[in-house]
Amino acid sequence: AIGDKDGNVRRKANEALGKMGDKAANNIVIDRIMVAFEDQNANIRQCACVALSDIGVKAATKDVIHRLLIALRDENASVREHACRALGKMGEQVVTNDVMDSLVTALRDENGNVRWQACQVLLSMGEKAPIIDVINGLLSVIRHEHWNVRVNVCKAFQGIGERAIIPDVITALVAALGDEYGNVQEIACKVLGDIGQKVATDEMIDGLMNALGNVWSDVRKNALEALEKMNGKVTSKDIMNKLLIALANDKMIMRAAACRALGQIGEKVLTDEIISGLLPG
Repeated sequence: AIGDKDGNVRRKANEALGKMGDKAANNIVIDRIMVAFEDQNANIRQCACVALSDIGVKAATKDVIHRLLIALRDENASVREHACRALGKMGEQVVTNDVMDSLVTALRDENGNVRWQACQVLLSMGEKAPIIDVINGLLSVIRHEHWNVRVNVCKAFQGIGERAIIPDVITALVAALGDEYGNVQEIACKVLGDIGQKVATDEMIDGLMNALGNVWSDVRKNALEALEKMNGKVTSKDIMNKLLIALANDKMIMRAAACRALGQIGEKVLTDEIISGLLPG
């Protein structure tokens, strides 16, 4: 069926082999899947990548890995994306200079999905991964069209830890506080809180202070917790002063945000001055 003249039949055959997993991990089957990489139909080449990904480590021969590296340069973005995914399923066999160099190149791919998959595979390599290249790759997809990717990029920075504490990452995470999705804002607050235990910049503090007035309660909660982690770099007085200014703002949206922030903080910054600001003039 893999050699059928009809493209749909060939695609389904590759999909079926992949779903067999370990049972399909023999030389004859893998050789037939390899032939599919020469198919003119991009869907067939993509299915070949998916099949090898499903088979996993048992398909991780030198020839298979070499073929997947070639697929990273395929003209079709979906083929390149699934080639990255397949390499990520090959275990320690892919932790080589050739593979890492190819994945670093993929970090500069024009397609965001390819860049994200390359980041994930490199991150899975742990300490052996070229971390500066990975960080730059993550920065290139932190504004990805899918919110779940943006969330996972923030989590990836959290996982990298102290090595991710650089100005460009901090700026990107502060920008993520203004993301249209609350899930992204929440995790950005958490990561900035972790970073704030080591380094707290004015940019971070201002971004988190603004997040105290977010419409989403979980974002406000995470922003407050992040500020509290900053080892005295942000005091209750700082927060109070910020909110007093916001309560007097001529824009209703800013005054409403300050009220939401006060509702989140409660007694921690409650003063006569704050109470006066909340009461009608």
